[in-house]
Amino acid sequence: MAGRRQGSKGLESERRAAYDAAERLAAIVTDSDDAIISVTLDGIVTSWNLAAERIYGYTAAEAIGHHIDFTAPPDRLEEPRRILAAIARGERVSHFETVRRRKNGTLFDVSLMISPIRDSDGRVVGVSGIARDITEHKRLQQMRDEFVLIISHEMRNPLTAIEGALSNLKVGVHGTASPAQAAEIALALRNVKRIERFLETLRDAQRLAALPMPCTRCRIDPRTLVHDTVTGFQQMAVAGRIALTEDLPAAMPPVNVDPDRITEVLHNLVRNALRFAARRIVVAMSVLDGVVQLSVSDDGPGIAQHELESLFHRVPQVPHPDESGEWRSGLGLTICRRIVEQHGGRIWVDSGAGYGARFHFTLPRTS
Repeated sequence: MAGRRQGSKGLESERRAAYDAAERLAAIVTDSDDAIISVTLDGIVTSWNLAAERIYGYTAAEAIGHHIDFTAPPDRLEEPRRILAAIARGERVSHFETVRRRKNGTLFDVSLMISPIRDSDGRVVGVSGIARDITEHKRLQQMRDEFVLIISHEMRNPLTAIEGALSNLKVGVHGTASPAQAAEIALALRNVKRIERFLETLRDAQRLAALPMPCTRCRIDPRTLVHDTVTGFQQMAVAGRIALTEDLPAAMPPVNVDPDRITEVLHNLVRNALRFAARRIVVAMSVLDGVVQLSVSDDGPGIAQHELESLFHRVPQVPHPDESGEWRSGLGLTICRRIVEQHGGRIWVDSGAGYGARFHFTLPRTS
């Protein structure tokens, strides 16, 4: 009898613990600032917490029993169904940003995290979703981007004027400077360059956040982009005593790209090569395995193997001095990767310390 009483107490304790855990979970769902919603695999709403009522404007009584697509704006009605299909396959949707509609018809930005609900046998039987209203976050983000754009634009002209005036003083346009004056002028020029690099970082970080950028694609001979790039950098190459040449086939298949974006990639790669090349840079092009491949090679010091993997995956950071002493943001190649991938290609580098670097990227050919 004593054993049975102890067993009953143990079972009651387990039930009480389970009940308490359920109560705590229910309190979390009820008090959450995020909308927490459950639906069947067919998309029928089965639960709708207070935050969902506040965010969407529908009461639980109005929402439960209806298909979840009433939360989507007219141009996104297929989106909930696609998400449900993915969840039914056992996938999970994390931090998916989209737009949803309130009861009064207004649209708002939302971040979704959606997970499958499984039964005791592991089968997916429903869907649980957490929706966070990020409208204010998006508004502040837009304000920040506009502020960066204004600052970087408004400071460019005065900095250019200051740099020009200092350069004139440096070369003696207004008379030969004393050694002390020359040192002060050189220091001022270095700090102007530093501010310019910092502004470059702000612009790059803003553009990186905005990628993928809208593309205006057209059918074009890729040799034209290479030739224009090489021609545009010839004066800079000559000044640095670098032989900048192009190695192009007699004919190439056209590509369907945004010329401005692909030119930006080429400019970035050639500009980097000019900073590190010893005597020679070659911009080449070929067709391999049905894709157009472009390459920019230099005979500089090369890149250490341990740096290659992260080269195209930089994060925004304060500018830092590179080997040449110039201040760089490190985001240029990351932006190049995003642009190339947006066009359906890939980008990589072959290099090693001491034998130069060869950057490649591909573009799908147009039949």
